[in-house]
Amino acid sequence: MKKLFVVLLCGLCGAVLTANAKSLNLANDSSNAYYKANASVLVLGSDEIIGANKANSGSIKMQNGEIIGGEIIISASAFDTQNKRRDKHIREILHSDTHPKIVYEILSQGEKHGQIYIDGNLKINGIVKQKQIPVKIEKNGENITISGQISVRYDEFDLELPTMGFIKKAHETIEIGGKFTFK
Repeated sequence: MKKLFVVLLCGLCGAVLTANAKSLNLANDSSNAYYKANASVLVLGSDEIIGANKANSGSIKMQNGEIIGGEIIISASAFDTQNKRRDKHIREILHSDTHPKIVYEILSQGEKHGQIYIDGNLKINGIVKQKQIPVKIEKNGENITISGQISVRYDEFDLELPTMGFIKKAHETIEIGGKFTFK
């Protein structure tokens, strides 16, 4: 009987804590993701390529003013650099035909030395790596905007370095970031 009471009490406490959590959905019209890649090129010395992406979805769970979970989903085939040939090449590098989504599963929010960060699992090309991303969180009424970026190595996710056009040597890392508004 005592065990039954403890089990029921724990279940009730868990239900109350979960009931206090609030879900917010990503507002695609006011959110964007990007990648920034750098390479040494034959003629100009170096080049920075930025691909923008408005094809995002996801949601977060908030509790007591902190993010306690969620996910951000980015379409791997929707990056736009204003160069169709280059965009096709990045889709090939990302294997977007077999892995159409880049997913960041948010596990928790924390703070170190005054910097807010989000811990989670980043999935690219079917490979999942635990990543901590420093972020800025803005609250506007009921809306939450999260912005941040992280540099990852291409080889961490079994991706080939870009090799088209005048690229002499691509840098081994790529920056992935964005600004995501949840309503």
